Amino acid sequence: GAQGHQVFRWKVPRPEDPEELESVARYLAIAIYNRLATFGAERLWLHAPSSLYGRLVDYLRDDRYGKLGDFLTIVNEATFRIAEASARTIQELEATASQGTVAPSPALDPRRGRVIGVDIGGSDVKVVAMEDGKVAYSAEPTWRELLGDGRTRPDEIGDPAEHLQVIRRLIHEAREAAGFGDQLEAIGVSINLVVRNGRVVGRGPVVQGLNDEQIRTVITPLRETLAAEFGVPVGIANDGDMSALWSAVDQQLTNVWALSMGTGLASGYVDAQGFTTELLGEMGNVVVDVNPDA
Repeated sequence: GAQGHQVFRWKVPRPEDPEELESVARYLAIAIYNRLATFGAERLWLHAPSSLYGRLVDYLRDDRYGKLGDFLTIVNEATFRIAEASARTIQELEATASQGTVAPSPALDPRRGRVIGVDIGGSDVKVVAMEDGKVAYSAEPTWRELLGDGRTRPDEIGDPAEHLQVIRRLIHEAREAAGFGDQLEAIGVSINLVVRNGRVVGRGPVVQGLNDEQIRTVITPLRETLAAEFGVPVGIANDGDMSALWSAVDQQLTNVWALSMGTGLASGYVDAQGFTTELLGEMGNVVVDVNPDA
């Protein structure tokens, strides 16, 4: 696709009976599922013997693994498809395999200026105001403290305007406490949901109390909403990507893979050019084989 494509090959025994077919199909389904959860995709091409292809598709569409396809449809805003491919098609894809990167944003030096960062998680929301690389203000209120009415989790919020109110209030408080006034230069938002091209398109506990329409109309355009209110550039990314990006900036490194461990488990990658990528990074969905001989 436009964001790149990758090709994976597996060598497996040719099944001699139905039991072996099930074993091989399940093994491959888990391997494919794990890569879809890590890299994401709009389309999955499969080349395999017809009997194996059929069982693979069955596995990838069942109640255990099929939910990932529904999730990919939501985050990519395009229907996820599985299709059979010829050996020639796979070879052609392999010859041009690539992984897309996110187009760079306007350059901002994190060690200069007055900026505010917000990290929206499932347990709390962290906010920090920094001036020339030094912390001027920080806070880490829990959702219980933020909601103030006995509710303890963000999935108990049924009105998306309340989500916005919490985020806006924290930014206003940080700006005032840090003494930035109208000298605030940029805002960065980290959220434990999938973000595509600056649009919050994922689903998860932090917005579990909202329906799809509420998420699309209020949460998805969060960047534009905050930029319009505060009049400064706003960057928004998945918490895994933000973890990788900050590690790369702080340590002046490239090719950085980071794990973000909070209510869930996310990951992010900064490539050789210093940009985050379109990797899905939903490591919390990866199936782990604990067999010592795996």
